[in-house]
Amino acid sequence: MNPTTHETEGSAPAPVLTMALELSNRSWRLAFGDGAKRRQVSVPAADLAALAGAVAKAKERFKLPASARVVSCYEAGRDGFWLHRTW
Repeated sequence: MNPTTHETEGSAPAPVLTMALELSNRSWRLAFGDGAKRRQVSVPAADLAALAGAVAKAKERFKLPASARVVSCYEAGRDGFWLHRTW
């Protein structure tokens, strides 16, 4: 019988940053959380570079790795789902 090598499977959940967006014509309000702490910031509307920067800062603030998954939600309203298709 040959011994088999098994990969070690961890039981710790992967880190996740949650993000909620409130979209308007002039600015977007962002709320971030890691399950324990929260943070709110605003960025100019439709400024995807500012949005990406805010996500990166939130990951730093919550001490999450840059590779942490981001789960987001927003009320589609008049903006439809273009933001999630772009992100």
